Formats: sequence, structure tokens, C-alpha cells
Amino acid sequence: MDLNTALRKLGGVAKLSELKRRGVTVGQVEAALARCEVLRLRKGWYSLTHISPIAKRAIIDRGLLTCVSAASELGWPYQRMEYHLRAPRPVEGVRTSCRRIAPSRAGANVGPIDVIEDYLHCQPPAWSLALVDFLTRQQGLSESQWRELESRVPQNQRQILNLRSGVPESPLESVFRYTLIKTRLRHEMQVKIGRYRVDFLINGKLVVETHGAEFHASHHAWEKDRERVLWLRSQGWDVIELTFKQVEDWGGLERLIRNALKNPRYRTRSFVGP
Repeated sequence: MDLNTALRKLGGVAKLSELKRRGVTVGQVEAALARCEVLRLRKGWYSLTHISPIAKRAIIDRGLLTCVSAASELGWPYQRMEYHLRAPRPVEGVRTSCRRIAPSRAGANVGPIDVIEDYLHCQPPAWSLALVDFLTRQQGLSESQWRELESRVPQNQRQILNLRSGVPESPLESVFRYTLIKTRLRHEMQVKIGRYRVDFLINGKLVVETHGAEFHASHHAWEKDRERVLWLRSQGWDVIELTFKQVEDWGGLERLIRNALKNPRYRTRSFVGP
């Protein structure tokens, strides 16, 4: 196997011993280094040239990316970017997790189950639910992997796993769903009303639409959202539209929703429409 193929199969980063097991010779590695086709990150560790700066830093720091750092590399949702490392010993100025000295490895990351385990341990419950909802929708884990994860986490984190659903279409929907569950507001998701589908219907009365970062990404998408909201209001539905910032200010938002539901004009409506 040639060096580039071996590195790709190993997630873009590998120890020399792993490369040798796949038939790569020291001469091949040295020649590739001379041609600037690979990088030597530290003694005995090599990578493809397009490795991300954060992954490169992790190997240099003698650790592996985990939690939100690994999530960013994998395209998984996260609240804010931080540098999180699995390492056999603490790294000064770095948030490290040393709960397992030798986790499974995928390139410069710990393995997927280890990433999720650290994420559940570290991140707020609402964002933990956003991650497991995303993975459920994307079918990112097999049933056996979900069972393994459940066996490894404590009871409070297992409750998050038990709430997972493939229905939410964005992290914001999952974060908002978590707050509705915690405050015991009865709700349905992706409810069809007339020719449209709404994000949330609370108590059969109040429509809530959530708008994440992608809301303003496309003028066409914005126009379609305006069309849907205007039609719903023309049919007598009351609609609240929320952004990430508003959802995170849950105290004020909960009062707004509960006061709205007390208003006599908020009555359970028929879903019949054109």
C-alpha cells in the first residue's frame, strides 16, 4: 500500500508503526517528506498535508481531539468551539480529559463513542441532546454502538440518550425541544398544517418556528419562510419565530410562551387547510 492511501485509511494521521504494518517503508516516508507530500508532526507521527491546524496541534500536544474539538472535525453540531484533548496527563492551559488513557483513535480524534462520551460529560444537556438527535437523524451510530454508549455513561446522561429523536431538523430545534421537555410544555414537532409543516405546535394552540444560522443564508429560503408564516397567520394561527439567542434566554421566553397560551384568542385550532 502506498503512503498516501495508508494515511487516508488511518484518518489522515498515523504513527510510523501503523504505516509499517500496512507495508509502508521508512524510505517511502522520507521520500514523501522530501517532496513535501506529508508532514512530520512529531517524532514517529505523520500526516497528510491538508490536516487541520487543530488536529495538528493535538498530535503535537501528545493527545487526541475530543468533545467539541472532535465534533468540529466531524461536522457534528456544537455550541462554541474550544480546544478539548484526551491525553494521558494534563496539558497546561488546555481542557483535557484523562478518564481513559488509551481511547480508540480515528485520525487525530478519539473514536466516535469516546467523542460522544466526553461531549455528554462536558456540554450542557440541551446541546448533548442536539448531538444525539443529529446522529440519530444521520444514522451516525449503529444500534450496537448506541447500546455500548449507554453502558458507559451515568444515569443522568443516559436520560439524554433516551430522549434522542430523528425528527428535529436542526440543532436549534433540539435545544428548544429540550427546554420544552424540562418545563413540561406539551408539544409536537414537524406538524402538518394545511400545505405547510411547522417546527413546533405547543398545546395544540401556538405555532413556534425556529430560525438558526442558515435562516439568512438564502434569500429564497427567507422568502419561503415569510410565505409560510403569512399563510398561517391568515388562517388564524398565532406564530412565534425564534432565533438561537432568544432560545438561549429561556427564562424570558418561557414567560412569553406561557402568557401567550393564557390569552383567550389562543384556542386549539383545526389543521384543515388548502
